[in-house]
Amino acid sequence: MHHHSITLLLSGAIGILLSGCHTIGELVKSQPAQTATGISIPRPEYLQPVADPIFGTTVTRVSDRARFGSELPELRHLYSKNQPWNADESYLLLNYKYPAALLDGRTYKFIRWVRQPSEGVWSNLNPALMYGTIAKTNQFVKLNVTKGNDYTVLHKFREYDLIHFGEWEGNLSNNDRYAALVGVKAGKLDFLVYDLFKNRVTSRKTQPNGTTISNGNESTVNNLTMSQSGKYLVVQYNQEGQGVQRGIHLLDRSSLKSVRQLSKRGGSHFDTCINARGAEAIVVTDDTSPALVSVQYSTGKKTTLLPASKSNYNIHVSCRNLKRPGWVYVSEFAGDIDPEQPDLVKTTPDRTFALKLDGSGTIEQFAQPNHSPSKAYERQPHSVPNRDGKKVLFASDWGDPADPVYAYITRKKR
Repeated sequence: MHHHSITLLLSGAIGILLSGCHTIGELVKSQPAQTATGISIPRPEYLQPVADPIFGTTVTRVSDRARFGSELPELRHLYSKNQPWNADESYLLLNYKYPAALLDGRTYKFIRWVRQPSEGVWSNLNPALMYGTIAKTNQFVKLNVTKGNDYTVLHKFREYDLIHFGEWEGNLSNNDRYAALVGVKAGKLDFLVYDLFKNRVTSRKTQPNGTTISNGNESTVNNLTMSQSGKYLVVQYNQEGQGVQRGIHLLDRSSLKSVRQLSKRGGSHFDTCINARGAEAIVVTDDTSPALVSVQYSTGKKTTLLPASKSNYNIHVSCRNLKRPGWVYVSEFAGDIDPEQPDLVKTTPDRTFALKLDGSGTIEQFAQPNHSPSKAYERQPHSVPNRDGKKVLFASDWGDPADPVYAYITRKKR
């Protein structure tokens, strides 16, 4: 989760989806006229689906302070790279704050508050389980949400004072077997791979003296995660450029040596993905332009997904659609605002859409997040698809920077 400036964005003037898929060129020609307020539809009432005529989708608001009995200003999910639906989608977790709101994954009704693990993620296999850490400790834990709020400690890393599970951007391998962790003790920082099946560290590598980790620009490492296959670790550093501890590197799971540098971008938004042919890649902004690209792990081959003329910097990307490989989900969070009149409505509203990973430019539009011009982190959409990619969850203050930030689900009428 990046709280700093180098991010990604697509032009708001991409267009709409009426049915099926469209190419970028087709969508640009069909850009809809905007309302005077810049809001596509009135804010939906809690759990009352509303049709969005622009996109041919329905939008449902799934959080509400009064119904949840909460005064929190943000009742929303965590981040684009954190899957909020559990393995069978029977639960949905709104985990931006602690404790998190646990909802029924199909009706979206509030169930209870959950004391989720720090840096927590759902199991990809067991619908009841979450994995993560106990904050500021050396313990990796699981939580069975059907049995209360008590953690089970899976492993205490006694050789470290503290462990990080990806620094809030870590994900398990898709088979739940491997976790990429960082161990810290007395100024020393190690990368390690923890095998959940065997309950042991399978590889470990000490990093150069002075290496630190946090999402802030002042640290060396921004985040790390397992690839979806579990064959690799993907590490992002805060410093841009070519070479050691710069940009984004692919590490071999066994040796933890760099296989190749995937990107020069430091601290940028990206995700680990799989294309329709089963090849792993990251999706990230290009090294020298705002074009959105994928970079394959096995070959380093770069494919332009959106050209620079249709892209900009302020976006988040998500490939948490594990059951729909071949697509990345993109959400814009700062469209075209006149710097001389920043309070005026944007001329091209932000979008949430799916983009095919084959370079064809094929797009499926899902929603206009309808957030205010505020660039406050908690007010950004951070759109994330469900596991089969038919729904997208996003956050919004629905045009008012003083209003609460709620969670919304948009889905296709199909």
